[in-house]
Amino acid sequence: MRIDAHQHFWQLRNSFCNWPTPAEAAIYRDFGPDDFAPLLRRHQVEASVLVQAAPALDETKYLLGLADQHDFIGAVVGWVDMESRSATRQIRELVRHERFRGIRPMLPSIDHGAKPAIRDGHSAPDGLHGWALRMSLFAGLPQVSCKLSGLLTEAAPAATLSDLRPYLDHLYDVFGPERLLWGSDWPVLGLAAEYGHWVDTVGEWLSDKPTAAQAHIWGGNARRIYRIDTKGDA
Repeated sequence: MRIDAHQHFWQLRNSFCNWPTPAEAAIYRDFGPDDFAPLLRRHQVEASVLVQAAPALDETKYLLGLADQHDFIGAVVGWVDMESRSATRQIRELVRHERFRGIRPMLPSIDHGAKPAIRDGHSAPDGLHGWALRMSLFAGLPQVSCKLSGLLTEAAPAATLSDLRPYLDHLYDVFGPERLLWGSDWPVLGLAAEYGHWVDTVGEWLSDKPTAAQAHIWGGNARRIYRIDTKGDA
């Protein structure tokens, strides 16, 4: 079982869509379920977690509407202005939707394995050592899990598994297989690689891990954490 624990949809014409911009030419177009579903079928991914990309409540409602139409969207993580007086009321309204699972504050530096500076090399001031130390501290909190997503876009162009392995191995060592979730960050992934390339890269890295560990990371953890019923239409 595979569950993509982190992906996005957007329509540029939506008023709340302020990213991507023309500077991100490879992903500066609409991306929706019809684009994503064939990739899920091709790579045997049963469900996904749809994550907000704009700091707007209207976008969260838009994403929940897509979840109503497509069973492969197993969970939605949206956005609420936590400083607003209406935040509590808005959250109470959102949780009425059966696939709403939480909110994401717009703090990009903590997403995707905390976005290590892979392209800068291990000797960079904020390179592997400093990142590894901080991730070890996070891993000491039993309620914290970590997504294996977005790493290729933090690496240099044409990065291979050998470039990513020190980071993947450290996350595995400190979080263990029961607190790691595979995700793609599609379509942002398209800035660095094709969907299948990321699937193959993670598959190669996992190939020497115990079968149970692979099952946890590919989808079991996401199913448990996001309470996903994997009966999708992908």
